[in-house]
Amino acid sequence: MNREQLRALGLSEEQIDAVMADHGRVVQGMQTRLTTAENRATELEGQLDQATNSEEIQQLTQRAEQAESRVSELEGQATQRTIDDLVNTALSEAGATDIEYARFKLGDVELSEDGKSITDLDNRIKDLQTQIPDYFQVSDPNQEPPAGSNQQDPDPINNFQRINPKPGSGRQSDPDPTQQMIDAFMSDIPQPTNK
Repeated sequence: MNREQLRALGLSEEQIDAVMADHGRVVQGMQTRLTTAENRATELEGQLDQATNSEEIQQLTQRAEQAESRVSELEGQATQRTIDDLVNTALSEAGATDIEYARFKLGDVELSEDGKSITDLDNRIKDLQTQIPDYFQVSDPNQEPPAGSNQQDPDPINNFQRINPKPGSGRQSDPDPTQQMIDAFMSDIPQPTNK
């Protein structure tokens, strides 16, 4: 509002002065509030920038990322351990004599969606049994070994294969030549007799 508008309304000079003074106080108060609010907003923006760039925030963020990385790593290890246990158990039950080699020949395997089994493991082990039959034991003694297998009599102790199930007595068949010379030499020397 200005003085001309107030005069047009028919106000006296005293009334106009009073209205203008009152209006000036209101405007001055609003400007003070506005300035205070702008200063506070600037201050808060500075604090926000400082908090965002704060070393403490960066450390916490870094720790959170490290924790997430560690959790991911441990989940991967747990999954791999589950896979290894399932595969090793299945190979052992299938009669694998060298589980590590059979595991190598099996190749990469995937855990099923339920997380409790390996996708198509039984069929892959059956394929392995036909590909490398020498690395699997025959579970039933009356059952013939798979075609192409040259399995002999498995040793019940430690599941070792024996080439010859009936080895010799363990003694040398020929006498020791050194012992023969000692015996010949001693036979020429008279032995003392105890009386």
